[in-house]
Amino acid sequence: MWPLSSPFRFVFNIDDSRSNCAVYIVMLPFIMKETRAPVLLTRLARKLRAEKNDKRYRARVEDTRASLKRLIWVSCTRPIRE
Repeated sequence: MWPLSSPFRFVFNIDDSRSNCAVYIVMLPFIMKETRAPVLLTRLARKLRAEKNDKRYRARVEDTRASLKRLIWVSCTRPIRE
């Protein structure tokens, strides 16, 4: 019964909360759904192409792909832009 009466009980609570956080981070990709419009529209266009066998269904993002350099630049500067 020493951990409950010691001043270090706070340390055990911190450790417990970190392990809970780790579990949530691992589960997050399986629980959350995609919300970005380009990804959703690309999936919808792909599904329509497969169902209707028509190549005309395309998302705008599929036609205009940015370079890797541009993607990295946008990702790094987006948080500091207005």
